[in-house]
Amino acid sequence: SAPNVTKDLATLFQNNPWLIDTPDGIASRIGRTLFEIQKALDYFINLGLLIVKKVGEITLISLNSTKWTEKVALGEVPTGGK
Repeated sequence: SAPNVTKDLATLFQNNPWLIDTPDGIASRIGRTLFEIQKALDYFINLGLLIVKKVGEITLISLNSTKWTEKVALGEVPTGGK
């Protein structure tokens, strides 16, 4: 379900703050398809929690750690038990 995708995505980046990967790579890391995670990915990107970088034809996603730390402190990021 969607809330679980958001939580899984949040937990992935919470536990791997230096992660830089493609959207497909991120999906496979949490055992889901890109289609399944797209809304959650867009949600975090729109909040400024994730940074999108284009390298030629490749899209890379990474964590905006400053913003992330702020939002986690405010309880606005649904991480698993953190």
